[in-house]
Amino acid sequence: MLSELEVLFSSGARVQILRLFLLHPDRQFYQRELERETEQPIRAVQREVARLSEIDLLLRSEEGNRVYYQVNPDFPLLDELTALLEKATDSEPEEKPGQHLPPEPSSIQQPFTWMESPSGTALPPALRQRQVEGEWDHAY
Repeated sequence: MLSELEVLFSSGARVQILRLFLLHPDRQFYQRELERETEQPIRAVQREVARLSEIDLLLRSEEGNRVYYQVNPDFPLLDELTALLEKATDSEPEEKPGQHLPPEPSSIQQPFTWMESPSGTALPPALRQRQVEGEWDHAY
């Protein structure tokens, strides 16, 4: 466990990436999205994601030509890390990571009823990601 803790807290980029993942445990992120949300250089994001994946804190999945990362719900220190990051975030007045994330489409009030998404039908993850990135028109 000591080696895992040494890996966790040795850089500011790692802390920002951890905050983003632990405050949004149900989301999947790809590297460019992490770069944009944390405002860290892509090389720092790549290095930290690789290190966090090595200790099984992040799960890696591929979809097309993109590699996505998500928090491993079975990581033994997940609850403690989440509590630590939430406590640190509550004590800091600065902006929370992921604040620029767009809302889920189902939570957006549409001006016309015909524009509303039918409830219970979710987009496949690949199309949802394209919608979030503004690449919706290029998906077909």
